[in-house]
Amino acid sequence: MVVMTKAELKSELTLFDVTNLVVGAIIGADIYVASAFGAGLLGPFSLVVWVLAGIIAIVIALCFAQCAAMLSKVGGPYACAHAAWGTFAGFAVGWSLWLAEWMSLAVFPVAFAQYFTFFFPGLDWTSQVALKVLFVAFLMVTNIAGVKAAGRTNDVAHVSQACSTDFLRCSMTVHLWRRQQALR
Repeated sequence: MVVMTKAELKSELTLFDVTNLVVGAIIGADIYVASAFGAGLLGPFSLVVWVLAGIIAIVIALCFAQCAAMLSKVGGPYACAHAAWGTFAGFAVGWSLWLAEWMSLAVFPVAFAQYFTFFFPGLDWTSQVALKVLFVAFLMVTNIAGVKAAGRTNDVAHVSQACSTDFLRCSMTVHLWRRQQALR
């Protein structure tokens, strides 16, 4: 007879690490790639689309908050779908979410290569592929090193992303203010 013992889990991530994971997952690299792509296709109208997408995202977040308040179980969308519509719905939602998360990960090496080639133009296709492979290898080694190393890497990535966004926001504000002053 096999005796099961309760495993003790160590808390390797801090509140700052977990907050960065969540905020990074929400914002991600997609926001920069999608905004550039949308602006290229829609021009100024892309701002209206971003506002509509933001409203839809708020509604979805409120739905998740309501589900979490009604059902205090671990499992997120899987647990809600399972409780509301049964085993098959829970299975379908869980696997759909898992597949969507895995498929969306492909944007990160692509975005990294695009940002890199902005600062170092002239990279040929082979060099860009090698850059993407090195990026994925770095993340793989970081995750193999452990949860704490992966958390710290995510912290650095998220803080640098937030700082660059804040820098762009401040630069644009200063630019618009100077332009307004010049028109007076």
